[in-house]
Amino acid sequence: MARDAAGIIKALIEGKKRVTESEVREITARVGDAPFAVRLVSVPDRLKDVVYSGHRFGAKAPSNLVHLAKRVILEKQWKLGTTLDEYEQDLRSAIRHEYAHVVVYRSRGINHLAVLSPTIVPEARLGSASEKQVWVVYDADHDTIVTGYQVPGIEAVRLPKDARWLK
Repeated sequence: MARDAAGIIKALIEGKKRVTESEVREITARVGDAPFAVRLVSVPDRLKDVVYSGHRFGAKAPSNLVHLAKRVILEKQWKLGTTLDEYEQDLRSAIRHEYAHVVVYRSRGINHLAVLSPTIVPEARLGSASEKQVWVVYDADHDTIVTGYQVPGIEAVRLPKDARWLK
């Protein structure tokens, strides 16, 4: 299925395909099941030597843990104590939300699908700087969710001019 979703997303970005409602549902279902990227990334200076979710941050760390720590510690979008599983589940719920808006685009040579949905984070996990919507980005070429964070609205998200909204 991942290969099918990636192919459909690429064809949509290139303007070679029209999308049907069932394909949008199929693609977002696949994206909702995709693993979070865990490649090693540079850790922001303000997180170095910080311990969160059982991990002490050094110069590099798995991207999913860095994103969680940024959203909790630096941005205060999620409450302190939010686990990696809870954070990832919140992003998956946003992807599957019935009112989610779906867009496809190419950035830095990578095919992406992104979802903008109302914030569905349970109140008990909302941080002091939570926002109205959740933005989740999926890398179709590597079949991984690469980031997810809260935004006040679409105006806070930068997209290429040729981004294509599907829903």
